[in-house]
Amino acid sequence: MITETTSAATVAKRSRTGWLVPAGLIFISIIPVIFGSLRLAELARGAAVTPANERFFDSPIPVLIHIPAVIIYSLLGAFQFVPSLRRGKRGSRNWHRISGVILIPAGLLSALSGLWMAVFYDLPPDDGVILLILRLVFGTAMTVSIVLGILAIRRRNFAAHGAWMARGYAIGIAAGTQALVSIPWILLIGPTNELSRAVLLGAAWLLNLAVAEYFIGWRAQPSGQSRRVSGKSTATPGRSFPMRAAVYRKFGPPEVVSVAEIPQPSPGLRDVLVKVHASTVSAADYRSRGRDVPKGLGLLAAKGLGLFRPRNQVLGMDFAGVVVSVGPEVTKFHPGDKVVGMLGAKFGGHAEYVCLPEDGAITVKPRNMDFEEAVTLVFGGLTALNFLNAADLKPGDTVLINGASGAVGTAAVQLAKQLGAHVTGVSSAANAELVSSIGADRVIDYAQTDFTQEGKTYDVIMDCVGNAPFERVEASLIPGGSLLLVIGDLKAILLASSRTRKSGKKVVVSSKYSADDLKHLVYLGESGHYRAVIDRTYNLEDIVEAHRFADTGRKAGNVVVRIAPAATGKTAPNESRLATKIEVVNQ
Repeated sequence: MITETTSAATVAKRSRTGWLVPAGLIFISIIPVIFGSLRLAELARGAAVTPANERFFDSPIPVLIHIPAVIIYSLLGAFQFVPSLRRGKRGSRNWHRISGVILIPAGLLSALSGLWMAVFYDLPPDDGVILLILRLVFGTAMTVSIVLGILAIRRRNFAAHGAWMARGYAIGIAAGTQALVSIPWILLIGPTNELSRAVLLGAAWLLNLAVAEYFIGWRAQPSGQSRRVSGKSTATPGRSFPMRAAVYRKFGPPEVVSVAEIPQPSPGLRDVLVKVHASTVSAADYRSRGRDVPKGLGLLAAKGLGLFRPRNQVLGMDFAGVVVSVGPEVTKFHPGDKVVGMLGAKFGGHAEYVCLPEDGAITVKPRNMDFEEAVTLVFGGLTALNFLNAADLKPGDTVLINGASGAVGTAAVQLAKQLGAHVTGVSSAANAELVSSIGADRVIDYAQTDFTQEGKTYDVIMDCVGNAPFERVEASLIPGGSLLLVIGDLKAILLASSRTRKSGKKVVVSSKYSADDLKHLVYLGESGHYRAVIDRTYNLEDIVEAHRFADTGRKAGNVVVRIAPAATGKTAPNESRLATKIEVVNQ
């Protein structure tokens, strides 16, 4: 009886708490709703025309669309944040969907009419060019967010749908926040001018987006946990199955990462739950941890990594491990399968368990490689393979790999050689022997020779370092050659298409990966045509040291993290192994 009473009290408390968010959102929306209603009344009764309202009387249709759309979007949208209306009984969920059918057109009408007024109405007396630009930027962002939310729900990606709709709503109700931040300024300092008004309104938009990102990150934290029954997995509300993971809750140096217990992920109908034995600390991991992104990509990185705190608190883009359970609709994998996989920008590999769709980048690992060797195929291998595929390499082509001793570089050297290319590797003198041993026909010591000044040309140049933009290497590419920018700043990305058109030389700045690509790498590993290059291996408990070493930029090949100690996963005897692990330790 005590348990039942406590449970009922807890449910009641959560129900009351769940209504605090919409109440706050309605409070924020009240001021623009009131002033918008007064504006409609003013237009309806034919009030006196003044410099402040003459643009509305000259062209009333956009404002007559905008204000009702904003009112509906602001007030009705607030109720979409009530948990019981999203995940409650069937009737509640239907209400959520039906109201969404109203909200999406209202949001789009609100954003598009706002953009129309910003472009075609004369600037109000207190506005200026800076504020006009801000209106265009955030109005466009709101439109794009809603459209991406629509696309996400069509793919049944409910998490992405909720995230994008929350961002759009945050921008849409910013008028209320703008009023709240402007009123204290006016009371304490006085009327705003063009600059202060632009700063205050811009700050309100950013504040709303920051709160939205916090809400998205909080809502993304796992709550339901997995229960395994006969190899299948179902969610068990209220139960917690902890796992160890390397977690970072703020951006910064290696010391921000620590090992902690967090809930296991819970697989869905078509998901695979894998017990992780090994992962790597890749360039993507340590750059994400420190928000060390190429110049000009800070805002774009904030979207993926998080604005004020990490969106995904467990790093690790790749994994090798054993399937422990699968969803009821999974057909490709079974408990006990030894697999490798790529998690990509979702991260999560530095944990004891990962969960991903069966049609994701996951496949059975090479039989002759242990988990620590097999995981080296994934991040470096997939990245190198996809960039090289974009260049359409042919036997006899000349390829230069800048940064040939890193995880991507060592993979690129081997893959390019497999395709019949003549490979030149650029690395330090200390790693020259390694680069030659994996297939490079020639090695350049970057400290002694600038390859761009040699007068040699190449069919393909792959930059794995970030210091070989098009303007530096253009003369080193043959007509029709390709520059593969594994790392590039905003300028390099923006100039890529124009450089391609003007010079006829291709610039590739992104890559994709798939299970088929991973299967090809596994085939190369099993057939002895791909060798695992491992610099150092760390236990999960030593994750800080692993990040410190990766930060030095001196790693040769891969830095492996052993999640499950002493697990090899070998299925072939050592003496018959075709792929040889190379141990290179920099002193």
